[in-house]
Amino acid sequence: MTEMITTTDKRVQDIMVNMRRRVQLDRDKQDQIKENWKEIRRLGFGFAEGVSPPSVLDYEEGRMLHEILPDGAWKGQRCFIIGGGDSLRGFDFSKLKNELVIGINRAYEKIDCTINFSMDHTLYEWITNGKLGDTARNKFDEFRGIPVWLDSVGYDYPQGIYIVNQIPKNNMGRSLKDGIRSGS
Repeated sequence: MTEMITTTDKRVQDIMVNMRRRVQLDRDKQDQIKENWKEIRRLGFGFAEGVSPPSVLDYEEGRMLHEILPDGAWKGQRCFIIGGGDSLRGFDFSKLKNELVIGINRAYEKIDCTINFSMDHTLYEWITNGKLGDTARNKFDEFRGIPVWLDSVGYDYPQGIYIVNQIPKNNMGRSLKDGIRSGS
C-alpha cells in the first residue's frame, strides 16, 4: 500500500515553503527591475553630447511611425530606397517623381522623399545645429516628407520627428510596430 501524503505532512509543508520563497524572490526581482527602469527614466537615458535634454523612453501618442503608417499602407506599390552619400552625384532624380521614396540620412538634400530615415541621433544634432552647413539645415527645415529616426539610444527627438523602435540584434520584427534592427 502506498503512503498517503497530505498538506499537513512536514515534507509537503517544506516544499510549499520553498516554493513560496522562490515565488517571492521572483516577485522581488520583477519589482526591482521596474524600479530600476523608473529611475532610468527619471535620470534620463542616452544623453547626446552638448546641451541635449534628458531622453524620454515612452513617446507620446502619434510619435511612432507605425501609428501614422500602419502595416500594409504601401502594399502592392513599389518603393525606392535612396542612400544619402556621394553615389547620388549625377543621378536623375526626376525619374522618381511621384514615387514612394525612402531616403537615407542626407538624401532629403537631393530629393523630396516620402520618408527620410536615419539611425544616428548625432546626425540629427549636426543637421539642426548647422554643423553640416546652412543648406543642410534649411533643406531639413523645409522637408515636407516624414522625418524618421531609429530610437537606438533613447534620444529625445522633438515633435515632428517620427520614431521607429530598435529591436535586439537576435530578433526579427514582422512589423514597424515591432521595430527594426540596426547594424549588420
